[in-house]
Amino acid sequence: LFRSLRVWVLPLAWCSAFSQDGFVNGASWDFAVGLRPYINEKSGALLLSLSNVKADEQVHVAAWLPCAQQRWSWNISAAAELVLSLDKLSELPQRLNNDIVVNVSVGGVSLGEKRRRFMRAYKEDLSNTVQVDHHTRGLRVDGKPWAGWGWYMGNFGSYASRDDPCMHYPHHPAPHYRPTECVVEGVANQTAAMVKMAERGVNMIMPYGLTPFEKHGLHWAHTSSSLAKELTLKFFDAAAAHGLKVLFDLSDMGLDSGHYTNVTLRQINESVMLVKDHPALLAYYVCDDCNTYPVLAQVYNHIKQLDPFHLTVGATFGGHDLVSHSDVRPDLSQKSDDKVPCLPGLAFVNGRVVGTTPKTPLGLDYIMVENYNPGPGSLSRVDFGALRSNVPFEPVVNCPGEYTLFENIKRTKPPKVLLTNMWMSTVTASTVSQLVFMGSQPSPMEGMPGARWWHEKGSWM
Repeated sequence: LFRSLRVWVLPLAWCSAFSQDGFVNGASWDFAVGLRPYINEKSGALLLSLSNVKADEQVHVAAWLPCAQQRWSWNISAAAELVLSLDKLSELPQRLNNDIVVNVSVGGVSLGEKRRRFMRAYKEDLSNTVQVDHHTRGLRVDGKPWAGWGWYMGNFGSYASRDDPCMHYPHHPAPHYRPTECVVEGVANQTAAMVKMAERGVNMIMPYGLTPFEKHGLHWAHTSSSLAKELTLKFFDAAAAHGLKVLFDLSDMGLDSGHYTNVTLRQINESVMLVKDHPALLAYYVCDDCNTYPVLAQVYNHIKQLDPFHLTVGATFGGHDLVSHSDVRPDLSQKSDDKVPCLPGLAFVNGRVVGTTPKTPLGLDYIMVENYNPGPGSLSRVDFGALRSNVPFEPVVNCPGEYTLFENIKRTKPPKVLLTNMWMSTVTASTVSQLVFMGSQPSPMEGMPGARWWHEKGSWM
């Protein structure tokens, strides 16, 4: 299925929307590096899309990786499959995180140059690694193509007992509020729900608030740091035991807004170091309803310094944010150095946190598009252009709605209709190898506190 959907020579209507330069007599182009990062691969690929170029035209492609002083070049026919081999990867430095610059000429006329991020992070084996795969617009987990079915999990507080006093969390507590007990109960019930989800085919989860540091996280609920970390790791252990991958929630740190402090820096460092080697980790969820400020790219590079083998992700309300948070629209006015092996992250200097925004403001390895109303009359809104913003190679997560709660099951949107829309919108947006998220609330689990409430009010799968 993946192979049948690879299209490297795209119609002009697609390419013209995402190329701001490189137009000569109507011709346009774009490219991507095959994997991000490359790990122990000896060779890779440069994926090139051309539009409005005659089949008999000769194409010259030159690639330059300044941070490694490495060059590649190809002379090909425009009619050829434009997947170009990147050899000598094993000769490159083991850690790289900087831009590769590509120039394309057709018939001796330059179409200009573009840049994207090139990353290498050497590891002898591919266990506990996650890579962006631009071939399939998806992910590779442990070196293998990975397609996911994801589920939001509401804050652990909503999984605690529905009886007073836990029902007041996280709002104003009752006089006899027992926050620590409520947190422990909530996380235990989240774990029980996660097990049931795995039985139904879910293989990836996003547990909001399951973090030791954030203002709505475990520590905020008057839980000790040691207990918060213990609960987090127990949840990750249970996920790994049932074959689930977890997005680690850092979204309440305000990482997409800047104004970083030494506390922010410490929390990022401790959060990453807590889970980076855990087999259940898929990515760091760094922002929710993400701002489009390029400063997020500084956090991206900082996390990659600590853990280059897992991804960053955030949720947005439109595919246009794919352009803002990816590396497809460089800002050459930024002062990052093309020749350093790895772009710098954040640092605490002279009493403040400083960072450098790179020329390619890559902040998220992929985005989750909050497409919550894909009704029967709106499937056209989740096509290639709307959901993917006409960007051909980047992965996208489609989040097409929920039907967990009774009040979300309208007569016009029964579960079967939502499921149909979910798959239709995914296929039309070419995200068949990527994650799909549904739901945001606990499921009715026998033996869970509050299970009767959910059986009466809710529906699941």
